Amino acid sequence: PEATERRMPEPARGDTEPKAKDVEVEKPSKPTLRPILLPEVIAEREIRDVLAGEAKKLSAAHREAVTSELIRAQRDLGLEPLFVLAIITQESRFKPRAVGPAGSIGLMQLRPFVAKDIAKRHGLRFGGRATLFDPGANVRLGTIFLSELLDRFGDPSHAIAAYNAGPTRVGRLLDRGRRPPQRFVNKVRAHYDTLRERYSIEATGWGG
Repeated sequence: PEATERRMPEPARGDTEPKAKDVEVEKPSKPTLRPILLPEVIAEREIRDVLAGEAKKLSAAHREAVTSELIRAQRDLGLEPLFVLAIITQESRFKPRAVGPAGSIGLMQLRPFVAKDIAKRHGLRFGGRATLFDPGANVRLGTIFLSELLDRFGDPSHAIAAYNAGPTRVGRLLDRGRRPPQRFVNKVRAHYDTLRERYSIEATGWGG
């Protein structure tokens, strides 16, 4: 149901009661986001299976931390774990010390200035590069960033493109009626399908 906001007119100086009746102003309903990112919920066991098979460079403690962050992101942000795992596969192949040519760091390949801004706005600790080399912290910041892109762009493919190419660039392309680059999007989808098949995961979050 659509939410309503009750607004009271401001009283004139010296007035003790409003001079007009309350006015109910309808807020526009928020568009439904993540339309293809909420499939049947994959079990915690299946997350662990994927990490055990794909994230051999992570210690058992780090795999546990990533599992916890994926569960949190699913519960709090509505992000399907397999979807995030597909992005990690493309970005870093689960190498926690990965550093990209543009300075992006860690499992989800976040640039320090982006991660610092996310941490500040969400009240999270940020210790520079050291934070991004920590797998659990990296996934927490990365999933928040991804969720914000989904909120901004609505279309998951646009959000994925923005995750890779930057939201400013993708926003400008969309404003001009142009399609964002699809190479990264297609690679993420290929990893999603591969992981789903390899680990027999009953997830249909990418459009069926």
